Amino acid sequence: MKKQTVKRTLSVLLAAALLLGAAGFSRAAAEHSHTFYAAQVVSPGYMNGGSTVYRCACGESYSEPIPPRMEPFCVMTGGRVAPGGSITVQATLCNCSGLADLTLDVGYDTHVLRLTDAACAEYGVPERITDKALRFDAIDPNVQEAVLTLTFTADENAPNGVQTVSLSGCGVSACAVDNGEEIIMTASRAAVQVYRPPRLIVSAPADPVCTGDTVQVTIDLVNNPGVAGMAFAVQYDPQVLALTAASAEGMFTQGSVVMSGNLSAMPFRVLWDDASAPENHTEDGTVLTLTFTVRKTADAGITPVTVSIDPDDVLDVQLQAVELTGQNAELTILRRIGGDADGDGDVTAADVICLTRYIARGWNVEINALNSDVNRDGAIDLKDVVLIRRYLVGGWDVDLS
Repeated sequence: MKKQTVKRTLSVLLAAALLLGAAGFSRAAAEHSHTFYAAQVVSPGYMNGGSTVYRCACGESYSEPIPPRMEPFCVMTGGRVAPGGSITVQATLCNCSGLADLTLDVGYDTHVLRLTDAACAEYGVPERITDKALRFDAIDPNVQEAVLTLTFTADENAPNGVQTVSLSGCGVSACAVDNGEEIIMTASRAAVQVYRPPRLIVSAPADPVCTGDTVQVTIDLVNNPGVAGMAFAVQYDPQVLALTAASAEGMFTQGSVVMSGNLSAMPFRVLWDDASAPENHTEDGTVLTLTFTVRKTADAGITPVTVSIDPDDVLDVQLQAVELTGQNAELTILRRIGGDADGDGDVTAADVICLTRYIARGWNVEINALNSDVNRDGAIDLKDVVLIRRYLVGGWDVDLS
């Protein structure tokens, strides 16, 4: 009887021990915290997505999908260019990582623009397949963004207006999941404005003028965008030039013109407006003619005639400011002393002898031709000798200037 009681007791204790062990194991299992790590990554392509597999040391794992890459595209910036000038169009190529190569089609009007250069720091110099096709071969697939610089030259005769430059292309995916699929780059466009800036141009004779001469200088308006009023100032060296007359021309004869009350005012100001005009004046041409006398005391050299314009002083019929710039001119001055044939700075009997011998020939003398043509008829002859003699003796009312 005692033996059975002992057996029963041992069985109960063994069962209790097993129950306690099982409970401890279950509690330990419940308390385990998974630590996952990225065990495998399949890079996504443009056509197909990838995935990342995460695993725990205990054997547990799960997978998360990676969406396909965004399609490559570009952002372009345009600008303004004058005929005959150059402009840089910048294209930023985005979402390019994963491409193995790239061919770009450049769209533009070849009658107006000419592609003169193309460069890219990230991809190197592209191959020029044609004037409108570029190719980057074996590019780095890790480059996410590249900047392409396109340089265009506008034709000298390009008309004013907006030109469109476009960029599109395709490349081969370097991502394994795409199996070398062709990837299309979204087309992008930029506006390039061909623009002839409106200007007031000072036009002066290209040939040299002499002291004592009368010379005309014009102010011309070109590329007129449409104006109803303007004001500007003309400046020059009063020690060299003397303004003797100013007259309105062209569209300045319409409306009202007010000029400085004194021709010797410096600067010489001009104000014009056509307040009653229902629309802008758009014609080009001469608007002002200035007549100068080159002072006899002026030194030889180059003297400028300039025009200055306040940006707020050029308006359209809506009283909106109009962009207008000035272009200056220069006069080449020659110092002339009429009758000073030998060029010593004075008119004496020596000049008569020098000029007589020159005309007679065979005396091996040199003369100052500018001073020797006293009557300015284009010929050096006996008339000039007689005029110098009369000047020297006086009473003949001869002006050698």
